[in-house]
Amino acid sequence: MVSELRRHRNAVVLAFLFITALAQNLLAAQVYIDVDRKRGATVRLAISDFTFKKTDAQTVEDKQLTKSLTEALAFDLGFSGFFEILDNKELIKELTEKETVDGKPDWKAWKMLGTDSVVRGEYYINQNGEMIVEGRLYDIARKERIIGARYTGSKSILRKMVHRFADQTVYRFSGGHGIAETRIAFVSKVNGSKELVVSDYDGRNMLQLTNEKSIVLSPSWSPFGDKIAFTTYRYKNPDIYGIDLLKGSRFAISKKIGLNSAPTWSPDGKTIAFSMAKRGNSDIYSIGTDGKNLKQLTTERSIETSPTFSPDGKRIAFVSDFSGGPQIYIMDKDGRHKSRFTFSGSYNGEPAWSPKGEMIAYSSISDYKFNIHLKRVTGKFEKQLTVYNGSNESPSWSPDGRHIAFTSTRNGTKQLFIMNSNGERQTQITSLQGGAYSPEWAPAEKRK
Repeated sequence: MVSELRRHRNAVVLAFLFITALAQNLLAAQVYIDVDRKRGATVRLAISDFTFKKTDAQTVEDKQLTKSLTEALAFDLGFSGFFEILDNKELIKELTEKETVDGKPDWKAWKMLGTDSVVRGEYYINQNGEMIVEGRLYDIARKERIIGARYTGSKSILRKMVHRFADQTVYRFSGGHGIAETRIAFVSKVNGSKELVVSDYDGRNMLQLTNEKSIVLSPSWSPFGDKIAFTTYRYKNPDIYGIDLLKGSRFAISKKIGLNSAPTWSPDGKTIAFSMAKRGNSDIYSIGTDGKNLKQLTTERSIETSPTFSPDGKRIAFVSDFSGGPQIYIMDKDGRHKSRFTFSGSYNGEPAWSPKGEMIAYSSISDYKFNIHLKRVTGKFEKQLTVYNGSNESPSWSPDGRHIAFTSTRNGTKQLFIMNSNGERQTQITSLQGGAYSPEWAPAEKRK
């Protein structure tokens, strides 16, 4: 499995090198924001179906591929929360087919439809056998094109090209980076064992990373997105190992006799906090990623687990039953100045610190089932995000802080869902026979 992972990563890395985006009429760093639009208002966006351009390399359209590219772009932009996607497909198709000879939109017709912007996409194969994807975004009120981009790559990364165009579109309207190109790590049952799996944020392009033939738990991404730490029972003891995604290799982090679980990376990538049980009592420890410099951070007789670093790396939130039932506490990274964070509910766990540091998402038992809650670190705001829909657990933030991944049993088997951080747009992204557990949203891809 490690060698397969290495081959996959090398192929992906090489393919990514061939992706190019040619921004026309705009500087790459320019952000387009309509100052006349009210703050928080969504952009009414019409997405024309992708079109296939015939070339000497290929003259027959793959209609299923065309449909999948359009659906991927619509999902990316709709889920972002910045756009209201118009769903009158027949009218959009009719207007698109009546466009002017020079390819520009019929500004008046689109304005009468109440459209703010129109997106066009086209793909074809060049003489070198490479796939070309072109995307254009038009502002109807200003009668101008605000994005023109071209991407080149292999067919295997067509969806990634569309994701990149979606993220460019989000950036132009918000000034913030989108999440369409991000990934999610999680655990799923495969042939009776729990294995580590990675997929795109929308649940597509799944890749099994481990073949432990045992139990894998609690995946955690490094802050640079190049490694994943996890707990494995492969060696007859719950140990913490890591996978280097670039090298295709694995390495030991903590193999102490007893329970080693719930690893989480520090923001600088140098330290891992985790829960370790000696003589039956689990405490929070920190350790270097090389398995050295072990430090005990909690010494209470209670059970402490599920640590998560604040984005600045100065504090750690964790779960403790010090007061009776499991509650969330916060302490300095060296274990000092512990304070209780949650007070509502008898069982609160799985804290996840938001990327900007102002919120903590967590799971809490209400009405005999788990639900996802959100609380401001200052304690001045608290909200339940999931209600009356099965058991909902394991929240994990997207790198932009606008979305949360979680698991839910609302449709039977535990599966992965994603939602906006206000609880809206709760969307199922997996339908695996072996279920899906412990999602961990990857950090955004670092670009030069």
